Amino acid sequence: MSPEAPLYTPDILDRIARPSPVWALGSGLALTCATGWALLEMIAGLASRRLKTPETTLIVKRAGEARVALMVLAKIDAEAVRQVIRQPDFESYNQIAEVPVNILQWAHEGSQTAQTRVLVDYDPAELDRLGALALFETVYQAARSIIDDNIKWLSPSDQKRLQGRMDEFNRP
Repeated sequence: MSPEAPLYTPDILDRIARPSPVWALGSGLALTCATGWALLEMIAGLASRRLKTPETTLIVKRAGEARVALMVLAKIDAEAVRQVIRQPDFESYNQIAEVPVNILQWAHEGSQTAQTRVLVDYDPAELDRLGALALFETVYQAARSIIDDNIKWLSPSDQKRLQGRMDEFNRP
């Protein structure tokens, strides 16, 4: 399956529901984070009707990019898990730990975006914005757990590199 091929939410949920570890938490986190971004895209789109600011247009564009990137990450994560099952080595564990860091980065950016003035000030969608923040926080916590669980299997240099990437951003 190509990372560029479209994947629809029911397909992902069906794959996660299978009694197989391949499509599991990492893929679910990517879907959850993409849902948070979809909410931000919706809020920014609604706010742009009222405010007509370049900022809302940029948020809509970035949210669309995030959703696509996260769906690709869901597939990459599934392939990484499949590889670890086939051949558990430093390289395959590195991929399993790398994907959640990328998802974590998207969750961090999503959380910051959800707190931008233009979205905070759009009162009709406040509950949706708070829901997106909650999704990003959930993703953050679970992604950190995946990373913590897998980092011990990495080479010392990969552990250091991954820790450096995680240090680039704080909690959402």
